[in-house]
Amino acid sequence: MRNIFWLAVKELRSLWRDALLLVLVVYAFGPGIYIESTSAPETLSKAAVTFVDEDRSSLSRALQTALYPPHYLTPQTTTADQIDRLMDWGETTFVVVIPHGFEADVRAGRAPALQINIDATKTQAAAVGVGYLTASFTQEIARFAARADVASPQALDLVVRRSFNPAGTEVWLRAISGLLNQLSMLTIVLTGAALIREREHGTIEHLLVMPLTATEIALSKVLANGLVIFLAFSFSLFTVV
Repeated sequence: MRNIFWLAVKELRSLWRDALLLVLVVYAFGPGIYIESTSAPETLSKAAVTFVDEDRSSLSRALQTALYPPHYLTPQTTTADQIDRLMDWGETTFVVVIPHGFEADVRAGRAPALQINIDATKTQAAAVGVGYLTASFTQEIARFAARADVASPQALDLVVRRSFNPAGTEVWLRAISGLLNQLSMLTIVLTGAALIREREHGTIEHLLVMPLTATEIALSKVLANGLVIFLAFSFSLFTVV
């Protein structure tokens, strides 16, 4: 235990003199957590949506007017042969194709399909936007169907109550996820850098010829770097998060 203690102290002194690793730890558990948590938008913002309206009905026009700022830009219309060009040039993120006879199928109680083409290179908007579009279209179609006496009343009213995060703030959730990511990464990086530092300084041979076991050397490095990460983790959890 005495050997492990003094080797851990030596490791802490070596880490204290390694400015680059200290900067990495401070950034990862400080600004890094904040940037990762707040950089991605919580909601869809100003998404470009284009419609190919082959139905030309009141329902198809209602679906277009259901998309309004700040979630969406004013929807544009185009033809089917322009879809690839618009998406290749990044002029739109979503292209919604409304087939012919869509309103008639809704009035008849059938379940017609909409086609949504997505520019997946805009990863965040693509991931979030599908849910927003689906919810907006479902709500508008249900409202239209209710006026046509097709929809039936819901049998269940679901009420969601969140513990600890009543507003459902995504930043809080991403902060915890980012904190765990940094914890996993720095645990590996610091422990590995400790051994590399010994080899760079030429002291790994000194340790090997001393009356020390490999277990003592390994435990001292794990405990020293684990202490540093634990302190940084605690600071980040109670201060940054």
